[in-house]
Amino acid sequence: MGYVEWSSRTRKKKIEEELRIYHASHFRSNMNFNAAKIKQLMARLDKVIGFNVDVEEIEKQEREMLRLSKPNLWNVHLPHNMELEMETQFEQWLFEIQEHTKEDLDKITVFRFYSLLDYIKNKNNSDG
Repeated sequence: MGYVEWSSRTRKKKIEEELRIYHASHFRSNMNFNAAKIKQLMARLDKVIGFNVDVEEIEKQEREMLRLSKPNLWNVHLPHNMELEMETQFEQWLFEIQEHTKEDLDKITVFRFYSLLDYIKNKNNSDG
């Protein structure tokens, strides 16, 4: 194995570790999904580095990730349906905005709503 190939493998391994540590939200508890995601990312990275990459391999991993991803349930009569989760999460966010700001929630715009959410999250993260 040549130095360039070894060096790129080392870099890819470091990138994989960084992804797992700093971008954990992109990974799931499903180990098979994570393995397919890593293979897909590594194939894309090989392509960027300049290695000859079979595009079919990238597509194969994407199909595997789709196969392993469960669709959201929208049936309101089933527990943990997406509509119920979105509604309750929105209400919780409204409470959070109300708690941390003096915004009139009856007149708030969508843009202002999400800007305030980001502001509150950033403020809480910077406060430690």
